[in-house]
Amino acid sequence: MAQHVENIYESAPRRPRLTVRGGQGFTFLEVLIVISLLGLLVAIALPAYQNSVTRSREAALRQTLYRVREAIDEYHTDQRAYPGTLED
Repeated sequence: MAQHVENIYESAPRRPRLTVRGGQGFTFLEVLIVISLLGLLVAIALPAYQNSVTRSREAALRQTLYRVREAIDEYHTDQRAYPGTLED
C-alpha cells in the first residue's frame, strides 16, 4: 500500500518553482512588488513625520511666547510699567 501512495505522488505534475532565472537578478514583477511596498510604507510614514514636525514647531513657538511673556513681566517688575512699543 505504501508503494501505491508513493507512485501517486511521483506521477503528479510538478509545479514550477519560483526562482530567479539563472541567479543573475530579479524579475520585473519582483522589482515592481518591492517598489509598490516601499511606496506604501512611505505613504504611511510621511503623514506621521509631518505631524511630528508640526507639533515640534508649535512647541517651540509656545516656548518662545512664554519667554516673551516672562521678559515683559520682569520688565514690569523692574520699571513698574509695561513697555509701550519696541522702540522704547
